[in-house]
Amino acid sequence: MATVDEVTDALREVIDPELGLDFVELGLIYEVAVDGGSVLVTYTLTSPGCPIGPQVSEQIEEFVMELDGVDEDVLTDRIGSLSGKVAVIRVGAPTSAELAPT
Repeated sequence: MATVDEVTDALREVIDPELGLDFVELGLIYEVAVDGGSVLVTYTLTSPGCPIGPQVSEQIEEFVMELDGVDEDVLTDRIGSLSGKVAVIRVGAPTSAELAPT
């Protein structure tokens, strides 16, 4: 199982191309949670209309999935700075709890 510190270190590879700084250094990563082989990363972008949004989600998934012990899921929650809405992007298979009838 990966640790929060290991995931955070992996997220240092997610670079804002305009600023040349990583998302951790910029303070754009709000939370990292690890539950077994699943990871949840809550983040925002530098501006509401930031064109690299899809790339950021892909990079988060790529760098975190490279860690030992992350073998189930990487979820990213992007908090929109303008609207205040949260977009949940699912990467990987749903958990059994998500598949359970409500």
